[in-house]
Amino acid sequence: GLFNLGAATGENEKYLTVRTDEKGAEPYELVTRVLVPEIVTIDPKILSLGIGEEPEERIFEFKVKREEPIRVVDVSSSRREFALEWETIEEGRRYRIKLKPETTEKALLGVLRIETDCEIEKHRRYMAFFSVKQGGGE
Repeated sequence: GLFNLGAATGENEKYLTVRTDEKGAEPYELVTRVLVPEIVTIDPKILSLGIGEEPEERIFEFKVKREEPIRVVDVSSSRREFALEWETIEEGRRYRIKLKPETTEKALLGVLRIETDCEIEKHRRYMAFFSVKQGGGE
């Protein structure tokens, strides 16, 4: 069987239906569990602030988990209402992305786009999310 895992990480279950030439034999299913290691982590994946909360700076950590380095080459935000700054902590290994809202007076949702120099096409771009919402931040 050939499985397409896309950008999936962690433990993934895939199913394979097996049929034989035997007359009257019912097909049966093989369950395959595949562990796909993460090559990077973004912590937190979703950053939330509460409406009316003090508009303080919040931080995302981007860490490379594999042996070979991956460099962050650009970080952009979908929201101009958030000041964005990023810095290299350890070249090819760790990066800090700082976001600071101008205000938390209204709800909004934003996307952080992180571009890397990874040689694997599907791992060149990552996203993280941030919001201002009712009910407080995390």
